[in-house]
Amino acid sequence: MNKNQLDSTDLNSTNFSPAEQRIVAFVVQGLSNKETASKLNINVKTVKFHTTNIYKKCRVKSRAEFLLKFYANAVTESGGAKNSYERLYETAKLEIRELKSENESSATELQKLRTHITNLESKLSSELAKSKQLVAAYGLPTGSGL
Repeated sequence: MNKNQLDSTDLNSTNFSPAEQRIVAFVVQGLSNKETASKLNINVKTVKFHTTNIYKKCRVKSRAEFLLKFYANAVTESGGAKNSYERLYETAKLEIRELKSENESSATELQKLRTHITNLESKLSSELAKSKQLVAAYGLPTGSGL
C-alpha cells in the first residue's frame, strides 16, 4: 500500500462516531473548524476534539495529511472511500436539514412567545390604567407611598 493511501478500514464510516462522520463530511469539503462549528451549531473546541480523534483513527497528524490520504484513497480505490465519502456527505446533508428544521421550529416558538409577551404587556398596561383610575377616583396617595 502506498504511503498516501489509507487502509480501507480507515475511512469506513462505521469506524467514526456519528459526530465524527459529520465533521469528516465538512473537512473533506474544505471547511475550517470554525466554519464547521458554525454549520453544526457547536463549539469550535468540540470540532477540534473530533478532528483529533479522526486523525488518530486514520493514523495521520494533520488536516492536510488526512485530506491527501482521503482523496488518494478515493481515486485509487474505485468506490471504496468514495462511497464512504458519499455516505458521510449524505449524513452531513441530513444533519443540516435537521438543524434547519429545528431552527424553523425554534423561530416559530420564538414568535409565539413574542406574541404572548405582547398580549401580556397589553393586559398589564390595561390593568395599570384601571389601577390609576381607581387611585384617582378614591383620592388615594400615589408614588412611593403606595
